[in-house]
Amino acid sequence: MEDNYDGEGKLSARIRKSVPNLPIAVALDFHTNLSEETVKNATVITAYRTYPHVDMYETGMRAGQTLLRAIKGEVDPIMVWGKRPMLPHMLCQSPARRPMKYIMDLTIVLKNSSVVLNASIIGGFPLADIPHSCLSAIVVSDNGTNEAQKCCDELLDMSWERRADFIYQIEPL
Repeated sequence: MEDNYDGEGKLSARIRKSVPNLPIAVALDFHTNLSEETVKNATVITAYRTYPHVDMYETGMRAGQTLLRAIKGEVDPIMVWGKRPMLPHMLCQSPARRPMKYIMDLTIVLKNSSVVLNASIIGGFPLADIPHSCLSAIVVSDNGTNEAQKCCDELLDMSWERRADFIYQIEPL
């Protein structure tokens, strides 16, 4: 719909309304402008770690594996989500270069911890003229520990501390 700023949120809400207990895994683009509605209606969310996006398969596997573990009763995924009022420039967002590389590396370290099932930093799409454009992070943990909130805050705080590095500096001719 042309008047809808949040396709993923609306779709997940419609699915959730139709089948309230359905486990839903979402694999997102690194440039997603993540909304509260999407987070509220999903069971598991994870995002690409590369730009260009060459890890679509791996991202789907991370989301799917966590969802399968939840269906089997091995884990109870709880998501912690946060955002910062930042619009990182597209030319400064690449997870292959600093400043995003340091933050992306931390998400991978967190994912390998015993507390975190999935961790994602999402650069957002600053060119979108929608209310929820910003940088965000989401951490999926088993049973929702305080540690997951600390991990999410660490990703967001690290991003905020480096916010000046996300401003594109034009080279003079």
